[in-house]
Amino acid sequence: MEIIKVSKNDEELIEQIAFWIHEEWGINEGESLDLNRAYVKSSLCENKIPQTFALMDDKKIIGTFQIGLSDCDAKQDVYPWLRNVFIEEKNRGKGYLNEIIKFLKNQMRVLKINEIYLFTEHKDLYEKYGFDFIEEFDTFIEGKRIQRLYRLINK
Repeated sequence: MEIIKVSKNDEELIEQIAFWIHEEWGINEGESLDLNRAYVKSSLCENKIPQTFALMDDKKIIGTFQIGLSDCDAKQDVYPWLRNVFIEEKNRGKGYLNEIIKFLKNQMRVLKINEIYLFTEHKDLYEKYGFDFIEEFDTFIEGKRIQRLYRLINK
């Protein structure tokens, strides 16, 4: 498994990532696939945030994540964000999240980011990787309003 930074020329990766984001979160939030595609295409910066990454296994995409300036309209006071962490269901439980976090920490050093935030409904998952639970908060996202806010400080 390797993690690559997605670029504007990676049209198939962009399409798959947009589809996953749409299916996992976009539909519930009333977003169109076109909006999710534009969202991915606008997050492909080379040396600054936002950036999108793909988890590749045998040249096939199996997951994605992004580093972005925002992720939740109800939490504009914290940034940047680890967002849209997604691993195909058949590839979950294989240690890929650990690889994502190791890669993330290195990318944070490259981008000179000292801390990064994440919101999720998962409990007792990100704590294993050094994230500190901050609080539960209302996202105002229909169906999943109360979420958990985490912070990772890169030491």
